[in-house]
Amino acid sequence: MILHTLANSTSLDACLCAVDKDDTILLLGDGVYCALPASEAEQMLRGSAAKVLVLNSDALAAGLDVEGLAFPTTDMAGFVALSEYYPRQLAWY
Repeated sequence: MILHTLANSTSLDACLCAVDKDDTILLLGDGVYCALPASEAEQMLRGSAAKVLVLNSDALAAGLDVEGLAFPTTDMAGFVALSEYYPRQLAWY
């Protein structure tokens, strides 16, 4: 069980090779663009066994419509809760 934090799309392939069905991928920073509907990144993430979430504040800072994203969002309190739940975290930059 690992919390993967994906901060950009250039690490997406490597991240997806490392995830398991019990993992969660949290899109943050420039990684929020991977949640754009009908994008190649969104399709790749949908094919993953992991749960995918988007950090709401980073999506808003990027000017994205959080209601139109392909994955559910979480706030900073949710991020903290995920960090407490998962025994390990792996940051992808």
